[in-house]
Amino acid sequence: MRYFLISLFLISLSVVADTTKSTPPKSKYSNGSGVEISQLSPLQHQKLELLGQVWGFLKYYHPKSASGELNWDHQLFEVLPDYLKASNQIQAEQVLSNWVTKLGKVDLCTSCQPTKSDSKLKPDHFWLNNIKSKKLVQQLEYIYKNRYQGKHHYVAYENSPAPTFTNEKAYKDMAYPDIGHRLLSLYRYWNIVHYFFPYKYLTDTNWQEVLSKHLPNFILAENELAYELAVTKLLEEADDSHVVLWGKNAIFSQNKYQAPYIARWVENQLIVSSLIPLLKKPNYHYQLEVGDVITEFNGVPINEVIRQKTSLIAASNFKGKMLRLGYQLFVDSKKLTSITVIRKSNSLSFQLNNLPPKNIDFNKVDVPKIAGSHSKLQGNVGYISIGQLAINDVDSAMSELFDTNGIIIDLRQYPKEPTLHALGKYFVNKPIEFVSATGAKLDNPGEIETKDKLKVNPGNSLYQKPLVVLINEQSQSQPEFIAMALQKGVNTTLVGSNSAGADGDMTFFYLPGGLKTSFSGVGIYYPNGEETQRIGIIPDVRVEPTIEGIKQGKDELLDAAIALIKEKNHSSL
Repeated sequence: MRYFLISLFLISLSVVADTTKSTPPKSKYSNGSGVEISQLSPLQHQKLELLGQVWGFLKYYHPKSASGELNWDHQLFEVLPDYLKASNQIQAEQVLSNWVTKLGKVDLCTSCQPTKSDSKLKPDHFWLNNIKSKKLVQQLEYIYKNRYQGKHHYVAYENSPAPTFTNEKAYKDMAYPDIGHRLLSLYRYWNIVHYFFPYKYLTDTNWQEVLSKHLPNFILAENELAYELAVTKLLEEADDSHVVLWGKNAIFSQNKYQAPYIARWVENQLIVSSLIPLLKKPNYHYQLEVGDVITEFNGVPINEVIRQKTSLIAASNFKGKMLRLGYQLFVDSKKLTSITVIRKSNSLSFQLNNLPPKNIDFNKVDVPKIAGSHSKLQGNVGYISIGQLAINDVDSAMSELFDTNGIIIDLRQYPKEPTLHALGKYFVNKPIEFVSATGAKLDNPGEIETKDKLKVNPGNSLYQKPLVVLINEQSQSQPEFIAMALQKGVNTTLVGSNSAGADGDMTFFYLPGGLKTSFSGVGIYYPNGEETQRIGIIPDVRVEPTIEGIKQGKDELLDAAIALIKEKNHSSL
């Protein structure tokens, strides 16, 4: 988790490569689409929204696109000039109908299966209701009923249960894409989410409305920074902490400095939670102290800063946004940052000296206070750090801790290795289902079906003393998966606060301008279908850190876990 957040916010990110498996010769569209739009009138807005929906529909269903026979990016650029000339909806729909006809005959499909009634999500072609042309509707409905069934050119399953989006050209040499490529970026993202994101139905903004909402941002983006801000705002709509934006881009390149602090949302206030050690300039004067409550940042009230910055942060929930903001807050484009804090009831203002990131030791951010993969704590309590535990060390660790009065497994870090089954076998006494997973059907894009119910199986030795599992908003993805399995243990208690609410393997794809992004590609639920996305794993005993505890350097969740084990052992006597 620490590496994930630092790589996201505190360093310059590298240029990404194209998704194509080989480098094709440059086409006439490699450096520009040739598309021009002088203004975004209500009619143009309506037309471009429909075009994006039809283009995505054909991309995933039509044999000419889905097989890779036609380059579907190029098809967009070729239909746009005539489409933009249409002076009303009827003419626009005629252009689309002519386009479909030109693509050629679609053979009858003898293997196409109907959507399962119990699938989690079903194909949603809601926009067909807005088309006036009966001919165009009939053409599109026929294509869906006889959709492509072979190896798909643009999506596949490879080495993960999450779909892989193949052959999505990144146009990495085009830092500021022209209008055609900016439209391509919006269309590509909206349709990938629309057809393959398992949590599409959980977004705050109805996904049906997102394409129309963001069209102006992409059309009117005047430079590289404006384009990437448009992409960032679009990504935020997914409400998923697995959403990340990588690439050599204007947003990150303007942030050349960093003050060596981390902030954290505690007791409904944003406080200074960590002072980051330095690699150079050891005599740097830290003006802020751990526990300082931030009230203003660069002259702006902190509540307004939070509102502005979280609108550009993709996360599953508010605490996820605040976790990311805490790492991002002190990144700046200027050498000086003004800040006002409350310390011991006094309001204090400072001018912080920001440093180049190369002077800051980010490897010392959130370093675990307990070294090693496992150890014995006071009261003969075992402790396992999931972020430091290797698979090959699980059995020896459990052997050393088997005679303890209880074990604490700390899931507030990202696992070093996937130790779920090697560890889980010690805490269950029978095979037991702990998770239900969903996945996209590639022969029917838009259908998300339940694929597996996974089990954790017992081993030869059962640990029957109390098991306490620590979770909070830093427990994201694999730690949440592990927590769901350990919950099934014979004597397990979860302590802390809700986990991140972003489970399931990540899937990745590229957008024009050399940008790479991601989201949760697999849906994860409890076996009874209960949601975990955006909610997180809910603890049995809720413990939140306090400002005073952070000032004193306490780990209040760990202290509560030790006390709970002591209490459980005492009550069992």
